[in-house]
Amino acid sequence: MWNTACPDWEERLLARRPLVPDLPLFTDQADKAERIFNRLRIPDVIGTPTMAEAAGDWMRAIVRALFGAYDAQTHRRMIQEIFLLVPKKNSKSSSAASIMVTALIMNERPAAEFLLIAPTKEIADIAFKQAAGLIALDKEPRSSSTRSGTSGRSRIVGPVP
Repeated sequence: MWNTACPDWEERLLARRPLVPDLPLFTDQADKAERIFNRLRIPDVIGTPTMAEAAGDWMRAIVRALFGAYDAQTHRRMIQEIFLLVPKKNSKSSSAASIMVTALIMNERPAAEFLLIAPTKEIADIAFKQAAGLIALDKEPRSSSTRSGTSGRSRIVGPVP
């Protein structure tokens, strides 16, 4: 497991750098995730901009760290989970949905299940709608049967009434 402490957080903030520490990322995985994330289109914004156009560098740094922490050789994750504390009206639902869709596309585990959890049903509905919209706008849909020879399926689990 990697240490994700960021003791230089103050300098990073002053320099307008992301609060993600320098990590020994698996660049193949990080680069692939960033490419997928960047091409996703935001469904509820006029013109449906891509995440490359709309997301900040801080979000891309999180995507790179999260997915670049996966060692494809040993099938081991060096970062198991992340916690983001983001103020209101800063694209939390769009970002979370984009990270989830990136995970769905990158998944190689047959019959994997992914959960996108929110504190209320209303917020879960928003995040689910964002993820569904991202998928609907994806110009390069990926079927689980074309990914690395796997025959499993991935799914987004929506809010439970």
